[in-house]
Amino acid sequence: MKNIFILIFFFISYECLTQSTIGCYPLQGPPEKLPFSKNNSLKIVRVNFHFMQLTNGTGNFTETTDGDGRSYNGYQYAKDHIILMNNICGQNQQLSLPIGNSIPVNTKNIKFVLDAVYFVPNSNSYLYYNENYATNGKDKPFVMNIFVSHGTIATSGHVIDLSSSPTNKYTALTSYWHNYKINMNTYGNPLEWARATTTSHELLHLLTLYHTVMTNSGQPCNNGCNITNNLCLEDGCLDTPTAIEVMQANGCTDSPSCNWGSPYSYCSNNHMDYKGDFALSPCQIDRVHSALGGGLKQFLSCYAVNINRTFCDLGYPKTSYFGKDISVGICGILAHITNQEKIDMYFSSSVELNNFEVRADSEFEIILEKACP
Repeated sequence: MKNIFILIFFFISYECLTQSTIGCYPLQGPPEKLPFSKNNSLKIVRVNFHFMQLTNGTGNFTETTDGDGRSYNGYQYAKDHIILMNNICGQNQQLSLPIGNSIPVNTKNIKFVLDAVYFVPNSNSYLYYNENYATNGKDKPFVMNIFVSHGTIATSGHVIDLSSSPTNKYTALTSYWHNYKINMNTYGNPLEWARATTTSHELLHLLTLYHTVMTNSGQPCNNGCNITNNLCLEDGCLDTPTAIEVMQANGCTDSPSCNWGSPYSYCSNNHMDYKGDFALSPCQIDRVHSALGGGLKQFLSCYAVNINRTFCDLGYPKTSYFGKDISVGICGILAHITNQEKIDMYFSSSVELNNFEVRADSEFEIILEKACP
């Protein structure tokens, strides 16, 4: 039986662990109670990327290059990042805690789709924690915003909203470009699996999931077995043991709050902790589906294909277009895709193309998607 701790803070401050590779969020709790959804069918969440640059357009990925002399650009990076995130979300594994458990390993049925890629040349928004969601956020509250900010610390990220309401649904991430350059210049390989793991972890926070054996600010729960001083809050799921329960079971010797890549058997391999693994419990999966079936439904691609759309033109920064009955190119101007753009169009009823062309160096795909029930 979990012990639920309700902590009241009159002043809240927080900072991500610089040695961690997954991020944090402010102290708060206990978690919101959600009516678990009985519909855990595939749900696809719309996201966009913001590459925060210096005012002169340097210091990050750009529209045409990686910002470090290569033709690999921000659009390609964002698309590849989504592929890796969906690979992670397409896998699950047996929870390592409690040791020897037989908790079911359920399919997650959660994916992400890239909606648009933005480049923000503004030195005032360049550094981590200066992302300025109020001004730079796009398509609120239908798309979750991902800000790739500048920083030379270890990969980290933060969010501020774990509710099932469409309020501040964004995450800021740091050191992605810095680590990309190091890996490319050292190994000739971007080695982006860790970054994609961090991003999916942060997005799952936005989809209402909490840490399980970390404090809500990302600090390890290694204060022994003194329950009155335990800082770990309840995460809302009975099938994810708290740090104090794990430590009581192992004689109060080892904390399951481990850092990235820890090999020890007592470490949590939950995707919402810091070991870098991707396990989610049945309750955690249900919780995400419950949120996406309720207050966060408008972030789903299937929600977007319930609405008729008319597009006068297509192309970057948008990479995906959504609608029920879609009309393209009926506004008296040529709708065209060029300059190596790769555009997807999701529809649930019909697509009508008029006065429209796709240049030879570009790609255009039309994808049938069911509307949300």
